[in-house]
Amino acid sequence: MGKAKRTRAANVRSKAAVGAANTPERRHLASLAGALTSHQVWARVIEEDTPVLRVSNPDSIYATEDVLCERNGSGHAFRASFGVDLGTTEDIPATADRIARLLGTS
Repeated sequence: MGKAKRTRAANVRSKAAVGAANTPERRHLASLAGALTSHQVWARVIEEDTPVLRVSNPDSIYATEDVLCERNGSGHAFRASFGVDLGTTEDIPATADRIARLLGTS
């Protein structure tokens, strides 16, 4: 592949990444990650087709959960990867508490 094609392909990928970073779902997940800092867990937003917040208990190799942010009737809600409702974006501190309990850090 020529240099021009590689540069164009890289620009398309970087524009897609920037677009994903600006979604409301991505911003809500980042806010939740911030709220989780006081709960002794690791949290980072994973940029995939749909961004997810990967949260893990550093004291356990098994306690890891991917949290999704989905639009619902009145706003956005957080959902565990196995379908359990964790809370809304209106009450991020309570959602952070639920996730910490789920991972065994509270």
